Amino acid sequence: MREHSQETRAVEKGGGYVYFTLPDCRTVPVIVGRWLIDSGLLQPAGDDLFGGSQTYRVPHV
Repeated sequence: MREHSQETRAVEKGGGYVYFTLPDCRTVPVIVGRWLIDSGLLQPAGDDLFGGSQTYRVPHV
Protein backbone atom coordinates (compact mmCIF):
# COMPACT_ATOMS: atom_id res chain seq x y z
CA MET A 1 0.00 0.00 0.00
CA ARG A 2 2.91 2.42 0.09
CA GLU A 3 5.99 3.15 -1.94
CA HIS A 4 9.07 5.25 -1.25
CA SER A 5 9.04 8.45 -3.28
CA GLN A 6 10.89 11.72 -3.65
CA GLU A 7 7.74 13.36 -5.00
CA THR A 8 7.00 16.71 -3.28
CA ARG A 9 3.71 15.63 -1.70
CA ALA A 10 5.29 12.40 -0.47
CA VAL A 11 8.21 14.19 1.17
CA GLU A 12 6.17 17.04 2.66
CA LYS A 13 3.11 15.11 3.87
CA GLY A 14 3.79 11.41 3.73
CA GLY A 15 7.17 10.96 5.38
CA GLY A 16 8.67 10.15 1.99
CA TYR A 17 5.94 7.73 0.89
CA VAL A 18 2.99 7.67 -1.47
CA TYR A 19 0.04 5.41 -0.74
CA PHE A 20 -2.06 3.31 -3.09
CA THR A 21 -4.21 0.19 -3.07
CA LEU A 22 -3.29 -3.15 -4.60
CA PRO A 23 -3.97 -4.65 -7.09
CA ASP A 24 -5.79 -1.70 -8.72
CA CYS A 25 -3.17 0.97 -7.83
CA ARG A 26 -5.73 3.59 -6.80
CA THR A 27 -4.15 6.55 -5.04
CA VAL A 28 -4.85 6.89 -1.31
CA PRO A 29 -4.54 10.39 0.18
CA VAL A 30 -1.40 10.67 2.31
CA ILE A 31 -3.28 11.61 5.48
CA VAL A 32 -5.60 8.60 5.09
CA GLY A 33 -2.71 6.20 4.47
CA ARG A 34 -0.84 7.47 7.55
CA TRP A 35 -3.99 7.30 9.68
CA LEU A 36 -4.76 3.70 8.64
CA ILE A 37 -1.22 2.61 9.52
CA ASP A 38 -0.93 4.65 12.73
CA SER A 39 -4.32 3.48 14.02
CA GLY A 40 -3.42 -0.18 13.49
CA LEU A 41 -6.12 -0.85 10.89
CA LEU A 42 -3.36 -1.98 8.53
CA GLN A 43 -0.49 -4.24 9.54
CA PRO A 44 2.96 -4.47 7.94
CA ALA A 45 3.47 -7.37 5.56
CA GLY A 46 7.19 -7.66 6.46
CA ASP A 47 8.28 -7.68 2.83
CA ASP A 48 11.32 -5.39 3.12
CA LEU A 49 14.80 -6.81 2.54
CA PHE A 50 15.93 -5.53 5.96
CA GLY A 51 12.95 -6.76 8.01
CA GLY A 52 10.74 -3.69 7.61
CA SER A 53 7.74 -3.37 5.38
CA GLN A 54 6.82 -1.54 2.20
CA THR A 55 3.38 -3.13 2.02
CA TYR A 56 0.59 -3.04 4.59
CA ARG A 57 -2.55 -5.16 4.60
CA VAL A 58 -5.80 -5.53 6.48
CA PRO A 59 -5.24 -8.12 9.23
CA HIS A 60 -7.10 -11.41 8.99
CA VAL A 61 -9.39 -12.10 11.91
